[in-house]
Amino acid sequence: MIETSGLGREAFEYTIEHVSKTISSQEQDQEQKMHHELYNRHTDFHKAIVGNEFDSVPNDVLRLVVYGEIESAKNFEYNDLYLHFFVDLPKGWSSYPGQELSWVTQTCSTKVIHKENVAYYSFPFNFELFYKKELNKLNTSEDVPHFPIIYLEVLSLDSWQRYRTEGYSYLTIPPTPGLHKMKIDCWRPCGNSILAELRRFFIGGSPELEDPTYTGIPSTFEGSHFSKFGFRTETTGSVHLSLNVLMQSRSFIEMKASRKTFGNIMENLGMNAIQTNVLQVLAALKKAQTRMKLAREAAAVFQELRIKDE
Repeated sequence: MIETSGLGREAFEYTIEHVSKTISSQEQDQEQKMHHELYNRHTDFHKAIVGNEFDSVPNDVLRLVVYGEIESAKNFEYNDLYLHFFVDLPKGWSSYPGQELSWVTQTCSTKVIHKENVAYYSFPFNFELFYKKELNKLNTSEDVPHFPIIYLEVLSLDSWQRYRTEGYSYLTIPPTPGLHKMKIDCWRPCGNSILAELRRFFIGGSPELEDPTYTGIPSTFEGSHFSKFGFRTETTGSVHLSLNVLMQSRSFIEMKASRKTFGNIMENLGMNAIQTNVLQVLAALKKAQTRMKLAREAAAVFQELRIKDE
């Protein structure tokens, strides 16, 4: 019984009656058997997908699996953007035969969001690589290898079939597993005269790199000091992407047993702990710069509102 409150108090009486027919014991057994068969089929389906055994790697081998996504490109000069990017493998790294290591995104038109020209891609990619320490012992004069590098090239192609290079950049695969949200700032080569910019505007075409790895350290470079002095460039836009990095090695099992650090594991596999620390410091510096930029923008907005109020 439910009784309402207030001046006009009313009482409501409800009854619940079970009207289903009682099933027999034979029907109960059939229903339980059906549920049991359904559960077994669902379990077999999961086993067929996952498998019964966990893939392992040999000793002194690091397995690197990356699931990435090109999320967006922002603030480039022209519209109708697409990206060409590939993975460059340093010495000591290898992949399965036929593993795709180069991709081209779809062409995307930009839209203005918070005064920024943004092109959204949601372009997924993935690859699987292996590093083996013994592969780098043949040439002991070289430094220990670095993690693989992703080189990017941003291009535009308009309705008049005018092709332009909008920017270059590169990204070193993070040396730590987990989810990494990253922003890559881009640049493009500049001509030595105004004619290059006029050609770029009216008929398309622009200075471009013969070797995309020149964005970082060229793959053909063999010296000890590398200089880009005299090479003229112009800052363009930025590319936003996310990387899910997975690592597998028997050294991780040893770490759990002996309580080794992640840096010790990388050194056992031939990685340079100093390189790992430098990359982590650079990542922390980028995050701090981003926070500082957001704080300055917030302070500028607050100052404008304060002036208006006065």
